Amino acid sequence: MTERGTVYIVDDESIIRRSLVLLLREAGYHCRPFANGGDFIDALDYLAPGCVLLDINMPDLDGFDVQDVLLRLRPDMPVIFMTAAGSIPTAVKVIKKGAVDFLEKPFDDDQLLAFVERAQAHLEAMVEATGRKANASRRIAQLSPRETEVLHALLLGDGANKSVARALDLSTRTVEMHRANIIRKMEVRSFAAAIQIAVEAGLKPQRGPPEPAIRHGRGSGG
Repeated sequence: MTERGTVYIVDDESIIRRSLVLLLREAGYHCRPFANGGDFIDALDYLAPGCVLLDINMPDLDGFDVQDVLLRLRPDMPVIFMTAAGSIPTAVKVIKKGAVDFLEKPFDDDQLLAFVERAQAHLEAMVEATGRKANASRRIAQLSPRETEVLHALLLGDGANKSVARALDLSTRTVEMHRANIIRKMEVRSFAAAIQIAVEAGLKPQRGPPEPAIRHGRGSGG
């Protein structure tokens, strides 16, 4: 059976860990159980992206503490909280902080699998979006400072070459040349596609030229 993704189980009750491992492996998931939040956090640097079944009430670090660490260090790990003492305020709290779902023990197997499947779909969408942004940023990085400035101006204005030429004190012909270079370097067929990639990269319209990069090295003063 092809593995459907990785699930990390963080729960101090061994019987819960064992039963979840059996259920999830049978459903096609790769599982990594942890007996406490501290061990899980210590291993974060070496773990692949995956969803997390996280118990709330644990000794030492509880589920809330672990969620805070994940929000800072591993946003590529969507969380499903588990607890035997659930309440609506607790569920609202963890969902507002980014948890994908909230399960009360004992839970139905089919419900758990449905929640894990939803978390896995959330993770896949996140990984895909991250990949698109990285690819878009790579394409933007191919542009010269002047081409980036022209792209900013086109994002800010009405998209007309004459408007950009006036804003940047350039000739229309020069703007047309930069525009063609942008399309070529970003490996697209139209400027509309270049704009879409710029948006995916997080490039925001700004007035005036981009801030110059601060370069350090020999000969720099101050």
